[in-house]
Amino acid sequence: MDKLNNLGVFVSFGFYLSILAIMFLYLSLNVIATRRSLKITLGDSGNQMVLRAMRAHANFCEYVPFAVILILAVSQLTMLLGLKGNTMSCLLYTSDAADDS
Repeated sequence: MDKLNNLGVFVSFGFYLSILAIMFLYLSLNVIATRRSLKITLGDSGNQMVLRAMRAHANFCEYVPFAVILILAVSQLTMLLGLKGNTMSCLLYTSDAADDS
């Protein structure tokens, strides 16, 4: 049963990583589409729309890896401590905690 719980941690981790990958792809395509529509190949040319699209993509690139490392650390901690549930249930909602009260 313990190995099944550990597997659930990695399945949920993979699920959330795939969602983040889809978001990254969307932001990348948004930058490409914005550049093409305004015919801007390099930089932002002082255009606010391009700058906003670029910064949204850059902020995602800067902050998401740190968040992923934190989520992985929490999931490893839950496995080491033998806590019930998986990473996301610890962070979001635990149905086991609702049953205990």
